[in-house]
Amino acid sequence: MASDGSNRTHLACKFCLKTTDRLSQHLRKVCRKGASDAEIEALVEESRSKMRMLVKNLSVVNYEQLRAGADSQKSLQFFTNFLESNGCFISGKPVEADDAIQNPVTDAEEIEDEMDTEHPLLMLSTSASKISSKKVMEEAGLHKKHSDDSPLLQAFRRYLEKKYAKSGIKQEVQNVSRWLYFVNPNEASVSCIHNIERSMQFFKEIGASAASKATLRNYIGAVKKFISYVTSDPQLLEKDSSLRGSIESFLKSMMEVQRTTYKEKSVGRKATNPKECQEVLTNAHPYFVEVIDRANVKTDLEERDMTLVLFYLEALLTLQHLQKPSVLLNMTVQQWLERTRYQGHATGSVAAVIKVKAEREHIVVLQEAEEMWFDTFFRRIRPIFIKRSLKGENEIFFVSSKGQKIKNPTSDVRRFQERFDACLASGQETLDIFTKVISDSNLRDQDLIKRYLKADSSRDESSIDDYICAATMRDVES
Repeated sequence: MASDGSNRTHLACKFCLKTTDRLSQHLRKVCRKGASDAEIEALVEESRSKMRMLVKNLSVVNYEQLRAGADSQKSLQFFTNFLESNGCFISGKPVEADDAIQNPVTDAEEIEDEMDTEHPLLMLSTSASKISSKKVMEEAGLHKKHSDDSPLLQAFRRYLEKKYAKSGIKQEVQNVSRWLYFVNPNEASVSCIHNIERSMQFFKEIGASAASKATLRNYIGAVKKFISYVTSDPQLLEKDSSLRGSIESFLKSMMEVQRTTYKEKSVGRKATNPKECQEVLTNAHPYFVEVIDRANVKTDLEERDMTLVLFYLEALLTLQHLQKPSVLLNMTVQQWLERTRYQGHATGSVAAVIKVKAEREHIVVLQEAEEMWFDTFFRRIRPIFIKRSLKGENEIFFVSSKGQKIKNPTSDVRRFQERFDACLASGQETLDIFTKVISDSNLRDQDLIKRYLKADSSRDESSIDDYICAATMRDVES
């Protein structure tokens, strides 16, 4: 019975760089026509030799070798997933529980952690009377810490320097030091992980103080990274075999405290007019423009910078362009590349018009500066996100820092507003507020804005001109 080839060994052709289960036939018919039998046999044997070398050297790959060659935790995860998905075994890899420790929260919460940084503009408050985080922590008795020379904290610092961006490390080490001191003032020790009740009391007291939600997230994020460090150190785990069980319980308890505390502190100022709806854009704009400028001169951006640009653009489309979440979720790279530039006859302003197909076709009109911001995200930031995923959303314009399609623009905008202590307003609430303002406008302006909100991409160019006029009227001040 003739073989169907399913059990043949695939060999690689070094000329066309493809694999085939009939290499000798392939060489004779495609890549080495006219070659002698001896030459064909030599090429096949050379390919077999390299295949045996691959089986010997890459069937099992040492995790520590991968870790030594990876420039970040995300790169390490990519290489590990890539090799395992292609049939390789990884020896010395941490147990599966480490995945939950490295990523103990949802995608949205991970983005939150990236945004919770000590950059001064990210901590701006709209109230001049707001007490500084340092003073709040001192008054609550939570600001004392162990010496930075502690061997444990020094090791944690080295871990952060290897795995994460350089900036912010000092603050994260100090945050962990304060938690360790609160649990055990006598010694900075991993045994603090066992004292779950005292540890949770630390987070609860921060939550009960006048500290901002961002301050609480900073502390929780730093402690999560400390837990990741502990699980990455075999010596610490071998020295105390009960650590793994305590870590699992610790993370569950911390997530519960996180949920309940955030819920208690979630009541914020509700927007009542268009200016308040767009307050987050005003508060974040100086930092956002700074990041855009650095990106355009090809300066390496930190994670928090790239995430901020993504959130800002989502908020811009939602709160100023009054677009529905479906527009953000369905906007494609092709639609972006096919955008058309128009010059408004009435205003003389140049605008880019994007036609997005969601439930129906929508018109998005970007002013000249806004188009540049979107282009910067597309050229400088989005490619970095895409590389982080084996199944990156290459066709979708808005992707998360993990390279996947964004999941919930409404939640992203809410978190962005909370970061900048801005008035809270969803896209629908903003639209309702604008609708009330429109009713007080003259009839022509009412008609223009209503037509923009119901934009139909099948209309002629004169309608596009009206949309551009309407787009310049969205930033309404009460």
